[in-house]
Amino acid sequence: MTEHGGYPPPGQAYPPPGQAYPPPGQAYPPPGQVAPGHPTATVPGAAPAFAPGAAPAVGHPAAPAWAMPVLHKPGIVALRPLGLGDVMDGSVKAIRRNPGATLGLSAVVLLACLVPSAVISALLTMVSLPSPDDTSSMGSLGTLPASLVESLFTWLATGVLTGLLAHVIGEAVLGRRTTMGRTWSSTRRRLLPVLGAHLLVDLAVVVPILLVVGAGILLSFNGHAAAGLLVGVLGGLPCLAGAIWLSTRTALAAPAIVLEGIGVRPALRRSFALTRGVFWRTFGIILLVSVIAAIAGSMLSVPFSLVGFVGMAATGDNPQSGLVMVVIASHLGKIVSGALTTPFVAGVVGLLYIDRRIRLEGLDVTLIRAAAADSTGRRG
Repeated sequence: MTEHGGYPPPGQAYPPPGQAYPPPGQAYPPPGQVAPGHPTATVPGAAPAFAPGAAPAVGHPAAPAWAMPVLHKPGIVALRPLGLGDVMDGSVKAIRRNPGATLGLSAVVLLACLVPSAVISALLTMVSLPSPDDTSSMGSLGTLPASLVESLFTWLATGVLTGLLAHVIGEAVLGRRTTMGRTWSSTRRRLLPVLGAHLLVDLAVVVPILLVVGAGILLSFNGHAAAGLLVGVLGGLPCLAGAIWLSTRTALAAPAIVLEGIGVRPALRRSFALTRGVFWRTFGIILLVSVIAAIAGSMLSVPFSLVGFVGMAATGDNPQSGLVMVVIASHLGKIVSGALTTPFVAGVVGLLYIDRRIRLEGLDVTLIRAAAADSTGRRG
């Protein structure tokens, strides 16, 4: 309520929704500008608007509400708490507005990782079948070494892309377009911490599962099949639940490393703090987009798999050549599908990180000011 009973003073227009009247005798600043005495912070390079402490505490904006510029959606999403539709639509918009820095960069990274993987996997496949007449190890055992190598290189490519694409999302939220070169130069020093965080989480997830599975197999081989099955079930279910919980609680570590410039341990703690109280929401959204990406990736990989199996059937007298064709086709399918689906998943995770900081820290206020500074700089 104002001294006029909640209505604007005579001759004065209503303020924009959610904003208060300016102090007496002071006019609203023009659209896209901030009132004198409240300078905006520019956000060069790696977007220090996301740095820890950059956002004002909730209820304590850096400038009065009436001084904030009306720039509620400078980029791919509105600067407010985001819903499921917002994060999915924003991820798609980031890809459409920055195809080179998303699809192109994903294709380059996957090529750089999976071409050597294809060569190594093909050689391992040939070694695993020492003789063209030896068909006993065909099938899953014949391609097992190749599958392990492919998984390792895919993990490396995914970790690198998670860091690179977090920067693209941060820029796109502020309405900035970026390129592969600028993304690489702004992010390359943060890639090792991103991979380190991924490695720590994956080891914490995989090692307990391997121990339980190994114990079950060992008991089975020693004639205790029932005990081995019991150990596998009773030990595997808690390990699976723990893996889901840990992966969800640490899902926002990579965006924190890239956008805040912090290390591995602070980023993991940051992710735990940001996901506190919203485990099921975070898990549900990540699971949904992962399923969508997996279905899309499988559909994109089907033509390459068919080509590989047709080639294998055509070289029936030479199992080595047939399995090598399957391995190469699998890598080609992974490159194509990964280049299209990885940016989508990484975009959703990056927007979940921004959403949590908006809800907990009022980051939208800082981002609006940074976008206003960009707008003023372009006009100047």
